Parts: sequence; structure tokens; C-alpha cells
Amino acid sequence: MIRAAALALLLLLGAAAPAWSCAVCYGEAGSPMTEGARQGIVVMLVITYLLLTGIGAMFATVVIQARRRNAAARGSTEPGTADLP
Repeated sequence: MIRAAALALLLLLGAAAPAWSCAVCYGEAGSPMTEGARQGIVVMLVITYLLLTGIGAMFATVVIQARRRNAAARGSTEPGTADLP
């Protein structure tokens, strides 16, 4: 039983060797597969950074509005607080 499992594991590892290589490591530098992988990475990075920027802008807007409301509630005459609803 152990020999059969060892043989099956050896065959599985031997057959999986071609799957370990990727187009970037073992392919041509200018192949369509490599270019597609690069463009996919760029798209994912751009989407991630746009989402993070949007979330940061949302929090900044919330903080600014809270400061303006607190200043208006205290009757402050700070610039930029007179236009509150």
C-alpha cells in the first residue's frame, strides 16, 4: 500500500513539472501570453489604487464635514464654515 502511494505521488509530481513553469519565467519576453499577464497585473493595480484613493477621499470628506459641523455648532467664525446648511 505504501509503495503504491509513493508511486502515485512520484507520478503526480513528475507530471506536474510542466505546470510549474509560467510564461514569464520560461517563455519569450515578448510573447502574447507574457504581455497579457503584464497588462492584467497593471489593470489590477490601477483598480486597487483607485479604490484605495476613493476610500481615503471619502474618509477625508467625512472628517472635514464633521469639523465644519462642530465649528458651526460652537458658533465659530472659522473660514469655510458659514456655508453650512
